[in-house]
Amino acid sequence: MKKDRAAYHKNVTPRASALEYLSSDCYDLNRAGDTRPVFCSFSCDIWQQVDVEYGITREALLILFTYGRSVILLTKGGKRSMRDFDLLAANAHRVMYGATLVFKEDSESLKHEPGAAPTSERIYALREAHRLGMRTWVSLEPVYNPEDTFALIEATQGYVDVYKVGKLNYRPEAKEVDWKKFSKEVEEKLKSTGKEYYIKSDLRKV
Repeated sequence: MKKDRAAYHKNVTPRASALEYLSSDCYDLNRAGDTRPVFCSFSCDIWQQVDVEYGITREALLILFTYGRSVILLTKGGKRSMRDFDLLAANAHRVMYGATLVFKEDSESLKHEPGAAPTSERIYALREAHRLGMRTWVSLEPVYNPEDTFALIEATQGYVDVYKVGKLNYRPEAKEVDWKKFSKEVEEKLKSTGKEYYIKSDLRKV
């Protein structure tokens, strides 16, 4: 996560035999009676640009649903993820669809999040997922600008079921935020929406 972001996004290729390993893991989980949901994918993105070419994500989801697995999804893919909404909607009772929202303005999201869909597109996908019967959630992490975070909560609370909030780390901008003040105010804001929420430990401990 500390690497140069431009270098981080270069030369992305599918992992060899990923689908075979996934199928084997699902079999083992079912055999062991482990019914926990599968997270896809909190340190990468299953609907990143390379998936447009390879389409591995849809195949992976088909495997997961075939084995009766539930999934918790997190993406910045926006409309790229909507290519698979027919499959997700057909298994809506097994799906929790989430989007990472960081910046209120599209111009800022495009500047700081290379390869990701703009904020407005991610919000549109969230709204559609909710309309199709999926449980929805938003990761408000990392927080660059508290005012953006409050605006994003306000804009999405009508179709988001759960919020998760985490602070910015490793970057100089993090020193410009009063995290103690923000932690208190964002929790008050989230309580006022009546929605479920989770404050990550790095933010809660301040």
